[in-house]
Amino acid sequence: FVPASGQVGTVVTISGQNLVQGGASIVNVSLGGVFVSSVVYQNSTSVVAVASSSAVVNGPVAVYADTGAVTVSGINWTYRSEGTVTTVTPSFGQEGTLVTLIGQSLLGYGTSLVQVTLGGVAASIVGSASNDTAIVVQAGVGLTTGAGDVVLVANSGAVVTRLGGFTYQTQGNVTSVSPSSGQ
Repeated sequence: FVPASGQVGTVVTISGQNLVQGGASIVNVSLGGVFVSSVVYQNSTSVVAVASSSAVVNGPVAVYADTGAVTVSGINWTYRSEGTVTTVTPSFGQEGTLVTLIGQSLLGYGTSLVQVTLGGVAASIVGSASNDTAIVVQAGVGLTTGAGDVVLVANSGAVVTRLGGFTYQTQGNVTSVSPSSGQ
């Protein structure tokens, strides 16, 4: 299976032979004894699953077929500590605001970020998307105001979230300019 470790949201590919054990489908997968949040693809030689949330744990991978048969790996999967966003600066703004995100394992044990949202609105990554402790993003067009989560999605599928980490403010509005001309 690849990768051999990760956190919530990590996409894991498990390869083998006769994984369905004479049945028609895979009904579940566990990584280190923790059932995955979903199985997104399966056949008799390959399963793609998404890791659910867990404390740090290490244990075998198990594939459960609809026949009741279980195929267990001789290699362990390791749940790692989930990444954290510790600081959002500034923690409020509007479209175009540059926001610095500081934390640990921001890439969720992947190699780069593929998506960042501020309050549910897609943000643009400014510069490198492969720094594990600091990322700068530019706030996108927010249709509503109010607090929302900061969510980072890594190329591994892992998700790092700071609840209520960013507040969209009402866009400014110029209503008049006086004088309207000059030199």
